[in-house]
Amino acid sequence: MSPIVSVVIPVYNGSATIGDTLRSLQAQSGAPAFEVIVVDNGSTDATREVVSRFDVTLLDEVTRGPAAARNRGLRDARADIVAHCDADTVLTRRWLSELVEPLRDPGVAVVAGQTLAYRPATGAERYAAASGIWDAARAVVREPFPFAPSLNMAVRRADALEAGGWDESLMTGEDVEFSHRLLLLAPGRRIAYAPGALLFHRNRASDEALRRQAESYGRGIAQLYLRHARVLPWTPRLSLTLASRRYPRSPHSRACGSYRRSAPNSRVTTGCGTWRIGADSPRNFARGDGSRRGNVRARKRRRPGVRCGGDARRLLAGACEPDPRAHQLRGDRRR
Repeated sequence: MSPIVSVVIPVYNGSATIGDTLRSLQAQSGAPAFEVIVVDNGSTDATREVVSRFDVTLLDEVTRGPAAARNRGLRDARADIVAHCDADTVLTRRWLSELVEPLRDPGVAVVAGQTLAYRPATGAERYAAASGIWDAARAVVREPFPFAPSLNMAVRRADALEAGGWDESLMTGEDVEFSHRLLLLAPGRRIAYAPGALLFHRNRASDEALRRQAESYGRGIAQLYLRHARVLPWTPRLSLTLASRRYPRSPHSRACGSYRRSAPNSRVTTGCGTWRIGADSPRNFARGDGSRRGNVRARKRRRPGVRCGGDARRLLAGACEPDPRAHQLRGDRRR
């Protein structure tokens, strides 16, 4: 029987996690007929050996990057609908059936499922879980680039091919750019959010891995804004908010951007002042209670703060006003 859905999974050195992903696909309930396509992007570990134990199609893609791997899967897919998940995810039993259901509506261009953090065990994992970095409910309405995160999404194969597939020049942020082009194909269509299409994602386990991920996301989003400058022309204000769009967010980053260092008591300079980071850092989340209590304090600068109510879109649009209290965030004001 011909598959109705092709599930494409790009993988690079995922031997420790992809087995769980494929086993959770085998346990799907109520799903339409589907095939699984795993695209190896040049793994040097035992990924191929692990994948060979399952009844799936294993392809190779020599061009580096998740976009190139997804394009290979898109070209070889036999079904009319292509679903995507990552090799470090675990899917709930009704993930696939819930993910493809909204595509019955011709007004839906792409579907985004709900992503939650897999059981966090380290400080970095707890921090990423608390940040809501994979919050699809927020992503699908985020202006000016609403998008479906690529680790949990479904799209019609014909639409994806007509849009030109995934942009292989982008190593990160390719899902934002891909969603944007899909919506341009037929103005008026939308991105649907399917909370029942639930999967669990393993976040980066160390502070250093989390930092590298944040830097790569920042580069990808910067490329996106430069590429689509007509949608949103680049301004200096963008540098204050790019990190808070995709990076793990802390209380001060919601209004002022993200920080680069995670060590306790490190100094961080943002558009709103110089901050001293205390317990609100990945390392201090290692105590396990997920608390944000700490000494996040600001030092006064000659540059005034801004009042945006934590809304990055207002900051981006320049709709912020001077706020004399901007230097008093979750802590006592320094005198």
